[in-house]
Amino acid sequence: MIKIATVVGATGNQGAAVIDALQKHGGYKIRGLTRRPESDTAAALKKQGAEVVTTDVNDHASLASAFAGSHFIFGITNFFELFATSEDTDKAMTIEIQQGKNLANAAEATPTMEHYVWSNLPGAIVESEGKMKVPHYDSKDIVAQHIRTKKDLLSKTTFMPIG
Repeated sequence: MIKIATVVGATGNQGAAVIDALQKHGGYKIRGLTRRPESDTAAALKKQGAEVVTTDVNDHASLASAFAGSHFIFGITNFFELFATSEDTDKAMTIEIQQGKNLANAAEATPTMEHYVWSNLPGAIVESEGKMKVPHYDSKDIVAQHIRTKKDLLSKTTFMPIG
């Protein structure tokens, strides 16, 4: 049986790199999740044999459907895209945290899921003992803290620090 590897943000830099590594490794059916299935990057993924699925990380039902049958899930959020549309740091953080929790909760609810990878950054607020705030670091770390409260999910999670 070929296992399904599902990659959130498949058309972004990290997601595309994860897909490339999985394809080189072999042994997985690749499912790439994106909001932009019409993009050139999504078309290239399809040509490489990946299944491209339109997904909304703000919607649990969308994620549950996209994660169905997945054995490996790579989760990522994009603070800067959120910030660019709102220009409000606190709003972008709030949305990113909720999106990250949505991903984690949907992964946890996927019965076939064996391994979850969360693209993480260390929390500046925690590391600096409250002296410094770096929104895109802190929001990802808050999601990591959420994952750590979920014993079963935590046992299947790798925190992948980027940066």
